[in-house]
Amino acid sequence: MLQSDPKYLYTVLPLIIGVGVTLAALTAKSALSAYSKLIRLTPQQIAILNNIKVKPIDSKDPFWMYKGGFYEKMNETEALLILEIQPDEILHLTHDIVKKRHRKMMLLNHPDKGGSEYLALKINRAKEVLEQSYMFTNSKD
Repeated sequence: MLQSDPKYLYTVLPLIIGVGVTLAALTAKSALSAYSKLIRLTPQQIAILNNIKVKPIDSKDPFWMYKGGFYEKMNETEALLILEIQPDEILHLTHDIVKKRHRKMMLLNHPDKGGSEYLALKINRAKEVLEQSYMFTNSKD
């Protein structure tokens, strides 16, 4: 039975605080260890841990993970694909490259030349998305 003597409380309280601090320290150490391991995982390892089947990377096809079709809201990846900007060009992307690719794609897909109005809209949107992008190495001319 618990004693109501204050001496008993003063002898047990440090023990309870010590156990609590030890548990908190062990939890923090485990969390930091798990986080440091997590940030070193590759996307393939994360996919394996989540039981997701990943197609191996084919170096001949830089767009191997693109399944086709359009996203609901266009992002930079889709814009790069629409304008046919290759992965090695991304590091040196300039407004001039985007302008040239936009012109090339519009000449191929313009509605007045038998192309699709929908594709022309997508090409124009791709140019807009990339013009607002952070990927440019040179300033806008």
